Amino acid sequence: MLRPESKLSIALALVCGLFGAAIAVVPHAAEAVRSGDTAWIADGDEIFYLQVASQAYRRDPLRMGDPALADGGRGIYKALPLAPGIVIARVLGLPPIAIGLCWRAWAGFTIGLAWFMLSRGRLRTSGAALALAFVMICDAGAAAGRPFVDLAWTLVRIGSGNDAALFAAKPILMPQWRISTPALTLAYLIAALAAAHAARERPSPLRVLVAGFCIGLLFYVYFYYWTAVVLALGIVWLIDAGNRRLWFSIGLAAVAVGMPSLLADFEVKRSTAPDWLHRSDKFLEIGRFDELLLPKGALALAALAGWFVIRRRRDLLFPWAIAAAGLLLMNHQIITRLQIENFHWHYAWGPCLALTLLLPAAELLDRSFARSRAAKLATLFGVGAIAVAGLVLREQEATRSRDTRELTQGRRATAADRPTSLAPGRTVAGPRAIVDQLAIDLDVRPLDGYAVRLSSTLLDDQWFERRALNAYLSGRSRAEYLAEERASIAADPWGSWARDPAARERRLARLLELFDRIENDPGAALERWDVGYVVESVGPPPPAGAWRPLDTPRAWTRIDLDPREPNR
Repeated sequence: MLRPESKLSIALALVCGLFGAAIAVVPHAAEAVRSGDTAWIADGDEIFYLQVASQAYRRDPLRMGDPALADGGRGIYKALPLAPGIVIARVLGLPPIAIGLCWRAWAGFTIGLAWFMLSRGRLRTSGAALALAFVMICDAGAAAGRPFVDLAWTLVRIGSGNDAALFAAKPILMPQWRISTPALTLAYLIAALAAAHAARERPSPLRVLVAGFCIGLLFYVYFYYWTAVVLALGIVWLIDAGNRRLWFSIGLAAVAVGMPSLLADFEVKRSTAPDWLHRSDKFLEIGRFDELLLPKGALALAALAGWFVIRRRRDLLFPWAIAAAGLLLMNHQIITRLQIENFHWHYAWGPCLALTLLLPAAELLDRSFARSRAAKLATLFGVGAIAVAGLVLREQEATRSRDTRELTQGRRATAADRPTSLAPGRTVAGPRAIVDQLAIDLDVRPLDGYAVRLSSTLLDDQWFERRALNAYLSGRSRAEYLAEERASIAADPWGSWARDPAARERRLARLLELFDRIENDPGAALERWDVGYVVESVGPPPPAGAWRPLDTPRAWTRIDLDPREPNR
């Protein structure tokens, strides 16, 4: 028989899991109320993840391939975070676009459950554990290491009407719910924190193995997590002299678990196109003191927390060490001279710094629960207020963010004219906004777009050719294409093109050379990339469902759609 306290803990863990799922899926619920359709797309990154997932959905849910290629190529994304949502959608018989909803429900439930279980393992009362878990679930600043501050400031800006910048691009109010990271990966990091704490507090061979296993799983989840955690193990080994053998054993077990994933990553890097990483600012050589990231507030808080932890609270060493490691790794170019989208380490240091700051406060609340009913009522009120605030911010970013509105409403606007099937694996040319949606829904491949840029199989020159071919098939003149590419290259934040004017000019010259070659003789490029369809979105919109064969030997189908006509 379970004790009453255990029953209460289980019930509250489920409450946290269910509330986490609820706040995660608020965007889909809001869209369903507004349009009757649960499909909601946060930003361009999510479109790409859905293309990866839709290919896995139709073939193998455990293999994340390359959505730019019919055969799937060599994918760069781990299956462990993405596969559960894909499997849930398949089991429930939902269409691929619903994978986003399944991802969020799964992420919310696992994160809510994980935060409560970690909190309950460190606090004496379930009520205090519930309060800490709800703060980590709902607080807009928890993911950035600024608990309460970001939440309060964001509410003030929205309440005062000074909020235009908050909704100028992708959703940013609740960054902890971004797909895929950190929403689909954070529960694994929380589990590693909980297991490491349990092993340190009551060491045993089993607990050491569990901690090593949980940390080892991070190798299968997210590069920026496992690198931060491995460095953190080195930091705690240096500082926590009385537990050096423990930390060494945990690290050894973690590396043993993670080694197959690490070897697979080396193989992917070795066997794929040599220049694809540079296109997205990964392993790109930069100056040692270029592009430094120095979040002053976080660095100051981490330094103060470190002094407190080392002198008074060694039990908080591991989360603090992960925060310190993440902050250090954001500027690893000082040693490595490499840019690896270094800002991504904030997904590791943010929640760990917040946890280091909030746990001592939660322990004060924990002690007051036994003495004061007023403390319980005040906590209940505070948790309720934070939960309401989180729901409000989630709804606001879901319905007002510019990128979200454009992608979600654009999908709805063209839904009536979409085909129900196309030849699987064929390549589609045309506007990215429409072609990307067709790639998710109908198992076709985009000729150009984000998925093509991130393809680990394609060389730069192959990406350039697909880009030029897409412009040619979309009816661009040479002058129009030159103007478009010049503007695109000037705004490109990635690769050597963002840093070197000469590299920008070389890229532009090569793109124009390929466009001229295609314009003179398009046949070879059309055959090479198996272009079967062209989406047309210029001129007056045709009647709904207007499909007409093109007068070509390949008998393509031209899909006539105009996303500028939202009421069609």
